[in-house]
Amino acid sequence: MINNLKRAFFTGPGPQSLNEFLVLFSKAFAMGIADIIPGVSGGTVAFITGIYDKLLAAIASIDKEAL
Repeated sequence: MINNLKRAFFTGPGPQSLNEFLVLFSKAFAMGIADIIPGVSGGTVAFITGIYDKLLAAIASIDKEAL
C-alpha cells in the first residue's frame, strides 16, 4: 500500500523530489501569507513565483469520481 501511495504521489503534477517539494511549499506559503495582507492577491504571488501553472494542473488533476 505504501508503494502505491508513493507511486501515486510521484506520478501527479507535483514535485518529483524533496528539494522541489520544499521550494514549492515555500512559494505556496508565501501565496497564503499574501492572502492575509489586504490588497495583495495570492493568485498574483502564484503568478510571480511561477507556480500558477502547477496550481491549475493540480486542481485539474483532481479525480471528481473519487470525491
